[in-house]
Amino acid sequence: MWTPGYFGVVKRATPTVTIYDGAGNVSKVSIIDQAATVTDNQAFSGLVAGTTKCRFSISGLNCTGVKFLYTADAEM
Repeated sequence: MWTPGYFGVVKRATPTVTIYDGAGNVSKVSIIDQAATVTDNQAFSGLVAGTTKCRFSISGLNCTGVKFLYTADAEM
């Protein structure tokens, strides 16, 4: 599953993206199963950032959704 995160404004350069799960763990995401149970501290892979969005993938897990927060820092 590829999961995108869209930026509120277009960046002039590719930002440094940091992802957090619902509990605040850095470089982790929360997954949501079919019963709407949220499990924090799950690994992801393939983080790719551009000027309009970032995306990452979740593999090997049986889930129906993902919950995450992110920051996207770029030079002005």
